[in-house]
Formats: sequence, structure tokens, C-alpha cells
Amino acid sequence: MFEDKPKTSDPLKTVVADILPNQPILASQPQAWKGIIVEHHSQPPFEIPEHCLPQHLIAIQTGPPIQVENVVNGRFQSGYSVSADLSILPAYLLNWERWYGKAEYIAIRLEPELVVQATRSLEPNHIEIIPHLRIRDPLLQQIGLALLREVKAEGTISRLYAESMATTLAVHLLKHYSASPPTIKNYTNALPPSKLREVIEYINENLSQDLSLAELAAVVNLSPNYFVTLFKRSTGLSPHQYVIHCRVERAKALLAENKLPIIEVCDRVGFQNPSHFTAVFRRFMGTTPKAYREETRN
Repeated sequence: MFEDKPKTSDPLKTVVADILPNQPILASQPQAWKGIIVEHHSQPPFEIPEHCLPQHLIAIQTGPPIQVENVVNGRFQSGYSVSADLSILPAYLLNWERWYGKAEYIAIRLEPELVVQATRSLEPNHIEIIPHLRIRDPLLQQIGLALLREVKAEGTISRLYAESMATTLAVHLLKHYSASPPTIKNYTNALPPSKLREVIEYINENLSQDLSLAELAAVVNLSPNYFVTLFKRSTGLSPHQYVIHCRVERAKALLAENKLPIIEVCDRVGFQNPSHFTAVFRRFMGTTPKAYREETRN
């Protein structure tokens, strides 16, 4: 039996909560990550009326095989979706869907604006993502599973990490799933020394803040994708990895001074909460912040 929900009167105003019988098992916080939402769903057999979403959708099957029927662009398609199959549906595309059996999947929703800003190479009205149903894409699957693991880890993922993954997804969509793929160069150079100093100074001056990828890229007037590539070539680390390294180094210095409570050290170096601070510090240093402070006293 299919579960029923009232039909939406205006498919252009559809949101996920209006069309699915169950809320996500897990979901990222929309206000925390700019431009990307990650959800883990388990839904009973269901028929979604004709609808569209305001974001680009990547849905990655994680459960047992199920039969799925779709109408996309007026074309009916039917088939079996198995684990690791994924579907890509562009924003504002009217579609209808029905599935038989329990549907377990990861849903990644990307704001169209993020896709535009990822490369700065196209105008919004020139981007046309082509829908794909029940395909395989190892990179998209890998990123989806990585993001879901971070969501499961009590939301400790940083905004910078999430936005870096979102930029990678956006560029991949533009390269492989758009009607007119942009020319995205494979850069082999690095940031000029003056630009690298500028962004590193900005990072160190704002470690207590929830730094975003767009914010760091804007410091040196680059697109997010270009910035990530050149920064990693310059430092050997992604922006996210570099910021974490700086935070741990600053925390070590503050802990050694032995003047501030550990919770204040956590705030000053930009960790989300004490448990996140302890987990990251232990991963880098092999010990907790409290134990490190005690060791430096001796």
C-alpha cells in the first residue's frame, strides 16, 4: 500500500517536508552550511505528485533494490534502483515519482547560486543541468557517503569543509551533467606569494570565526574552485585542512600559557564545541587538550 499525502496546489512552491511521508533520519543544518543540504532518508512505498524543488538534487541509493517509476520532462521511465545508483534532477524541473518498497537514500541538495559561483565561468541563465536517472558515478557516491559520515558525527563538520565538498560537486555537475559544459582549466600554477600571505594572514586573524570557502576565495578575488586548487598547490593542504592545522597550533600555544579555561581556548580557535575540539586535538596530538596542558606544566 502507498502512503498518501495531500497534493500540493503549486508544485513550484514544493519543499521536501510537503511531499514525503517521513522526515529525514539525519539532516545537516541549513543555516550552518551555505548552499548545500545533506539528508539521509528512509521512506515507505510512496507516490510523489508532480513537483519540483528549488535546488539541484543528487539522490544516492543506499538500501536494497526497489522498483522506481518516474516521469521527467514528460517521459515515463521505469526500472530497478540498487545500492550505489544515483539520480540527478536539476532545480525547478517538474517531475513525478513512485517507488515500490522501502527507499533508503542520501539526498544532497545544491543551491543553483552555489553552482554559478563555483567557477564564475557562466551566467545563471546559461546553466542547464541534464536530468539523469539510476546511473553510477563513483565520485558523487564517495562525496555523498563522506558528507553523511560527517552529519552522523554529531554535526561537527565545519562550514569550510562542507562548502569545499559542495564546490567539488558543483564543478563535477557542470563538467559532466550540463548541456553546455564550461571550460574549466586544470591549473598547474600556485598562488602568487603576496596572495598566499594575504589569505594566510586573514585565516590567522579570523580563526575564531566560522570561516567559509567563499569568504577566503574573495580575499584574493578568485572563484571557490580556482582558490581551492591554487591554495592546495601552494601549501600542500586543502583550505579546510590548513585552517584545522592553524587552529590546533593556536590552541597548543594558548594551552601552554595556562591562562585561559579550556572552553575559552576552544572558542578562541574556532571549534564548534568542546567535544569537537577534543576529538580534533587528539587526532593531531595523540592526547587531549587537558592532558597536553598538564604535560606542558612539567
